[in-house]
This record gives sequence, structure tokens and C-alpha cells, in this order.
Amino acid sequence: TGSDDDDDCTDHCSDGILNGDETDVDCGGSCDACAEVTLCSDGCVFPSVAATAGVVIAVWGDENDSGSLQYACKDGAGWTTPQQVPDMGSNSDFGRLETDGQGRVHLVVHAGMGDSRAALYSVFDGGGCAGSWSTPVQVDDGTDNSCWPQIAVDDNDDPHICWTDEDYYAVQCASSAGGSW
Repeated sequence: TGSDDDDDCTDHCSDGILNGDETDVDCGGSCDACAEVTLCSDGCVFPSVAATAGVVIAVWGDENDSGSLQYACKDGAGWTTPQQVPDMGSNSDFGRLETDGQGRVHLVVHAGMGDSRAALYSVFDGGGCAGSWSTPVQVDDGTDNSCWPQIAVDDNDDPHICWTDEDYYAVQCASSAGGSW
């Protein structure tokens, strides 16, 4: 039977948890609208975002910082301060994200390598926003100008990456099985 007594109900719009029909912690859905957050306001290009295991990660290129790839992470405490994805080099302004069944976020980026670009792969692993990026691995053969990479992760949590070889206008792909490319 129903009850008119709402004293035993918790107001999900002020409990500091993403729950109910909220689209962000304590906002959206039947709660007040969520505030827009500006992570980068000038010279920012090619954003990508992924959500898994209670966190949201956004990456984007920062044209004001030699094309470095920046990221921020959001959990129940809000967005972290944007910072550079480590070891991606200069002109790494185009990144794409994908999640896996273990709660990891996979990243592929085209990065400047001398006179050309390479397809680099890294994974953000563990600990919510306290996690860290793995050392990037070059997945192309290093002989081409690899641009605009895309990533997918299969049911075995193995990443698959395709990119455009801008020297020959060809599409090339690489896959990792158990960590080996």
C-alpha cells in the first residue's frame, strides 16, 4: 500500500551521488539543470569523451600549447584540473576514447613525430580519477603519416585502431590481443 508520508524518502537531488534520473551528480533529470563546465576556453579542438566505472574522462587538443593533448576527469567530486596526457609529444591534438568491460579508458591519438604523425595508444587504468595513463605505444609502423585514428574495444577488452595514412590516402588498422600489437 502507498503512503503519503515522505519522511522516509531521501532527496536524491542533494545526496552527492549520481543516482535516480540525474544526468550528473545532483542535477539533471527531475533535479535542477546541470551547470555547463568550461574545461578549455581558447584554442581547444577535437574533444572526445568516455564514461565508465563512475568516472568521465574528456580529452582535447590545446592549440595554445604546441598542440598538446589535454585531459580532465570527473567523478562524484567534480572535474579535475585539466592537464596534459603524458608522453604524447607535440602536435598530439586529435585523440579518441573508448571504454572496456574492466572500467578502463583506452586512448588513441595522432602525434607529431618529426615531419610526420604517428598513431599512439595509451590506457587510463584504475582508481577512478586517481588513475594514470600507461606509457604510449606506437601502433603504426612509423613509415607513414598516420592521421585521424579511431578506436574500438571488443568483448575481450582488446583495442582495435584504424587511421588514415595521409601519404597514400589509405586506411590502415592494428589490433592488440592480450597487450601485444
